[in-house]
Amino acid sequence: MTKSPALVRLLAVSTTLGVSVVAAALTGPPAGPPADLPDGYERARANAERSYAEGSFARARQRYERLGDEQLPAAEARWVEFRVADTSWRAQAGSATHDNTVFEKARRRLETLI
Repeated sequence: MTKSPALVRLLAVSTTLGVSVVAAALTGPPAGPPADLPDGYERARANAERSYAEGSFARARQRYERLGDEQLPAAEARWVEFRVADTSWRAQAGSATHDNTVFEKARRRLETLI
């Protein structure tokens, strides 16, 4: 039985992203809120996390992208960057499109973060 190249590529991307998500889950977000966070950041981050928990990955990605515009400490900025990449591929996986451009971009970003 031969596998289509698109299916093999999708499986490879899914595996890579899965490993990335597990690695990030093991490290988790930065411990405790740093003192030098912008006003309203904690509330905005909580809203993004709530969207993520509800499975609204496109909405969560938009909220995380807005958080990335803030001046954040390095650890927090890295966490937000990870969440943007993570929610990008999750939102794409839930769509009906067969374009793997978003998957590839998210995979490269997650590999860089690891």
